[in-house]
Amino acid sequence: MFLLEKQKLPYKVLTAIMISFCVIEFICIAIYNLNYDISRIGTDSAGFLELSKLMWEQKKLLVDNWEYQTTLMIDSPAPIAAIFYGITGNQFLSYGLATTVTTILLIVVFCSILTEYALPTPIRAMILGIFILPISTWDLGYFTILLGGYAPYAIKILCGLLIFKCILVQKNGSITNKIFRYSLYLITCILTFLVSFSSGVFIITLVLLPLIIEKAIEFFAEDN
Repeated sequence: MFLLEKQKLPYKVLTAIMISFCVIEFICIAIYNLNYDISRIGTDSAGFLELSKLMWEQKKLLVDNWEYQTTLMIDSPAPIAAIFYGITGNQFLSYGLATTVTTILLIVVFCSILTEYALPTPIRAMILGIFILPISTWDLGYFTILLGGYAPYAIKILCGLLIFKCILVQKNGSITNKIFRYSLYLITCILTFLVSFSSGVFIITLVLLPLIIEKAIEFFAEDN
């Protein structure tokens, strides 16, 4: 990293390459989502598309005559897709727009977390590139459950990232503006409640439990 800092041109070239790679990845994700069609629909994704349509038609998050399974599905892009469905009248396009929006939100929050660490720009771009890498596009693959297709875990992961961001802000004092800081806390609390209400086990096991363990380790380490 010392060499990168000293040799300005290689550093700038590497930065440009890594950022370009991330931009290309996002464009590929957006194209995939905005061209979402019936050929990419599986058993799980079909339910989310139909639910988004019913949400708009019934004007409610918890629709009637629907048998919910492991989650209430309101912590997914489905509610956003319902709004777009009301505008476009096209289930596939509306859900593609919704997953594109959630992908943008994931990228924004993930980048804000990376700014909390003293990392060179090319390294941050490389980490982001790995995070949004469009791999494994089958119905339960990484890309499909987070970034593209029906992305059922997009809001859940966004919630986890926001909680992590709040912890870093509290520790580092990186957001000095009180309005921005408390707005972040409020949005995170609302989203945490939504995810907990819809998929309680997820938020407990993958967010709250690790946080409790981290705090316990920190406590005993300080107590020596």
